Amino acid sequence: MSQPAAVLQSYRNLLRSCKYLFANDVPRLTAALAEIRTRFHSDKSLSEPEEIAEKLQLAKDVNIILRQNVVQGVQDSADPNKYHLKIHKETELGYNDTVKEPKITPQKPITGKSKRAPTNLGSRCGGH
Repeated sequence: MSQPAAVLQSYRNLLRSCKYLFANDVPRLTAALAEIRTRFHSDKSLSEPEEIAEKLQLAKDVNIILRQNVVQGVQDSADPNKYHLKIHKETELGYNDTVKEPKITPQKPITGKSKRAPTNLGSRCGGH
């Protein structure tokens, strides 16, 4: 796909996501659409393929975050202390228990001979 076509597709995907996410919330929808238009128009003068590719990746990442991680709360008309969450089919659901668990980063296996620090540094560093 050519870059102009990819830019247009990315722009349209973001507009669709906002319309889907902020349906029936006119102030948020208007603000989101205005922000998308402003960002795309400000980057219209980009000419370097690398810069355009970076901006396209950013737009794709934002679209994923909007679709999977943004949830709106609507205040209950009967009880102002209650909110109903508008969770949709693409919302990423998780459990609080897994958030509390420490992240374990995999260790690289040690291969080859170990590199020991020299024991006689004094003579190499000008020491006595």
